[in-house]
Amino acid sequence: FRNLLVYRVSNGDLALIEVSEQEAASLKEQAPRVAVEGLTRIIEVLADAESRLRDAISKKIVIEVALLNAIEARA
Repeated sequence: FRNLLVYRVSNGDLALIEVSEQEAASLKEQAPRVAVEGLTRIIEVLADAESRLRDAISKKIVIEVALLNAIEARA
């Protein structure tokens, strides 16, 4: 998600990210279909989940909830 966000914000400047030619082609294909705001929300949800995982008793639940929240955040 991070690479896609940087690609979108930089208007396709591949010098800012290290990706293979295949990944660059994938970013170019995906970029028009995603909103910067949605990507930002997804990254925030995943970062929050990462911090919660450190103290979580049930890591599986934290990951499942984070993935559901990420799905909702992209809209």
